[in-house]
Amino acid sequence: MARKIRVAQVIAGTDVAGAKGYTIQLVNLADKSKFDTYMINPLEGMTTKEARMAGVEPFIIKQNPYQLAKLMRDLNLDLIHTHGVRANFLGRMASKITGIPNICTMHSDSRLDYASSVKERAVWYADNVFNGMADAFIGVSNDMSENLAKRGISKEKIFTVHNGIDLSCVKSDADPEKTKEKFGIPKNIRLIGTVGRLVEVKGHADMVAALPRILDKVPDAGMLIVGDGRCLEPLREQAEKLKVNDRVFLPGRIKDPFDLMKACDIGCFPSIAEAIGLALLEFMALEVPVVATRVGGIPEVLTKPEYGVLVPPSSPKELSGAIISLMGDRKQMEQIGKQGRGRVGQEFTTEKMIEKTQEVWEIFARK
Repeated sequence: MARKIRVAQVIAGTDVAGAKGYTIQLVNLADKSKFDTYMINPLEGMTTKEARMAGVEPFIIKQNPYQLAKLMRDLNLDLIHTHGVRANFLGRMASKITGIPNICTMHSDSRLDYASSVKERAVWYADNVFNGMADAFIGVSNDMSENLAKRGISKEKIFTVHNGIDLSCVKSDADPEKTKEKFGIPKNIRLIGTVGRLVEVKGHADMVAALPRILDKVPDAGMLIVGDGRCLEPLREQAEKLKVNDRVFLPGRIKDPFDLMKACDIGCFPSIAEAIGLALLEFMALEVPVVATRVGGIPEVLTKPEYGVLVPPSSPKELSGAIISLMGDRKQMEQIGKQGRGRVGQEFTTEKMIEKTQEVWEIFARK
């Protein structure tokens, strides 16, 4: 019997939203007849807490490549798989020390994730400089893979593995009106909702800017923006300035948001840049019709109008027009919801994601 390939997922803190669940799934759901899987974290925090809740006990180390290298040798690893710029840097240094191959998944464009300060831009620059030390890259969309190639990475090193979700876990049987009441939202409000990090690149300010125009045509509309981040207070201030603060609901981060998502009439994703957001797939899986910007990997999901509505980025006018049109046609909303779930079930499942990721592991694991 062939020896199993020993692979560790390395993720540092919360560099990238969505990466936490991604890494936990890779550890838990990989083919145990072929792979022994581990999780390594240089920081205690939400990632390690969620890992333990899912039955994964992570190895905790300091943010030190030599300590990571020692653990890699102790575990007799054949490969490490890193997620996020801090983990990428540590992993590449440790791989250089040990000779153990490393691959990294690019969950988002780090140039935009790390663009709000000189320090953050330096983090991105360091990540970019050391790209050549990685053995392979996984882009979570074709667009992300193309961006990697534009950064000078050999196409032979780049693989596309689309994000996927576990349809059996993305569900809600809750009554939408009771869910709204629980969160202090009037039950008659027709919600336009989104879930994600509250950072500039997600375009939430465009959602709020679109709301006054939407209310002119859909007086019972409201916006639900679930998540936390540095833009939370600026969004509150924007809503107050536009005098729509009674229709903008900002409940913060919610561990299990599926009931709230299902209570929405429309899922909205106004990103300025995006790989393939897991929340987009989750809204679709819940049969909530989506309106999203034509950026990054989103058009790879919404390949037909039946799957969701695409609009240009950074255009509250176009966004409001699409939402008004869709909210005025309940039959179309229902059709898009059903077609969207079918689209996710066909192409964007956890099973497909893990299967394709394992193929990359087998190519690059130490022989």
